[in-house]
Amino acid sequence: MSSKYLFHLSNFFTEVQCLISTSAIHHGRHNFVGKVTGGIFAQQSCNVSVSCRTTSVTPFKRLLCPTLTVNNATTSQFSVFHINESVVFGNICRRFPCTSQTDCEQQVSNVTVKSGGKTFDVVYRDIGDRDGPVVLCIHGAPASHRDFTSITPSLLDAGVRLITPNFPGYGYSDIIEGDSFSFSVEEKSQYIQDFLLAIGINRVAVLVAHSAAGATASQLCADADFMDSVIFISGMNLRSHRTAKPQWLFALASKLILNPISGAIMKRVIPPLRVFFGNVKVGNPSVILNVVHEVAEVSWPKSKYNVELLRKSSLPVMVIGSESDRIVEVAIAKEKMDLLGIDHHYDVLYFNEDGVPVSGDIEDHKAKPRRGVIFEKGGHYLQKSHPDEIAMLILDMLKLVEK
Repeated sequence: MSSKYLFHLSNFFTEVQCLISTSAIHHGRHNFVGKVTGGIFAQQSCNVSVSCRTTSVTPFKRLLCPTLTVNNATTSQFSVFHINESVVFGNICRRFPCTSQTDCEQQVSNVTVKSGGKTFDVVYRDIGDRDGPVVLCIHGAPASHRDFTSITPSLLDAGVRLITPNFPGYGYSDIIEGDSFSFSVEEKSQYIQDFLLAIGINRVAVLVAHSAAGATASQLCADADFMDSVIFISGMNLRSHRTAKPQWLFALASKLILNPISGAIMKRVIPPLRVFFGNVKVGNPSVILNVVHEVAEVSWPKSKYNVELLRKSSLPVMVIGSESDRIVEVAIAKEKMDLLGIDHHYDVLYFNEDGVPVSGDIEDHKAKPRRGVIFEKGGHYLQKSHPDEIAMLILDMLKLVEK
């Protein structure tokens, strides 16, 4: 084996060691990991910085971060990892293409938010027309603001002000003061309300919730009245979905993670099991620990009750699901439609595997305040697999509430 490959192999194991050492350090339930850089998350014992002139560009780094965006310009440079006592964050690695707006992936901001007796450093994206209607997108678990990058260009082209905050525990937002973040829908709801207050937003035209954020969105609708409409994309609600069963096992695992004796073992055992969560792709597998906490905290009866309250309101609602979703089965979206009084024959638009409507009148569908959408293909992340169609549906809802 040549010295060049030995050098690359040495770098590979150094980087893996850094990743393992960081994933082994957690503080209570919040398990915060700082801002993502190059696909790996910075934590207490691993300092991640960006060097635009590094000569150490290994195959492992190339795999983690094929391109790096610095000052809104995509470069071919890569992250450099250092073992250090301090925490320094680098730039954000672009993962999705941005075709019509060169700044749609960047322009990430920070704001200090006090919520629930704690203080958070909330990392979020706020871009688009400052006077335009606000579309607020909240992500699932594990996820981030980047889950909405693919639909960003179409929304910005339509004059929308797009705001996408990050929940704590998944790589961006962090706690400055306070003990932990419980991941309960009540705490997440309050977190979003206080975040909007901190950035001066008192009205949201369309609230878009993906996956686990579905339960948070229904809680928000019960707690506040700042939104004019809500869209659920592959949203969890009502009952345990296929990757959140059995809940008692998640509750047990959550307690074992927090236990000082069993915690160290659980933090090594659980992350590789992400295949059972639909094999979600994450920069740092350790964030799966927070998914465990989040599922353990969900009260399905309470979540169902919030949807029932939503039915009694006059708020326009759209429920979107996919027949090929392997994480939150489409049956849950259909059950939510039933609970909201959405008729499967008259109020639901069906798209085939190419994203072409095959059933339902599009113009008639646009006029309905309560409606459903079912995609034949596209999986769990419909905003990535069908970005044009999802952006169109958001803009249709926006036109409805602006009338």
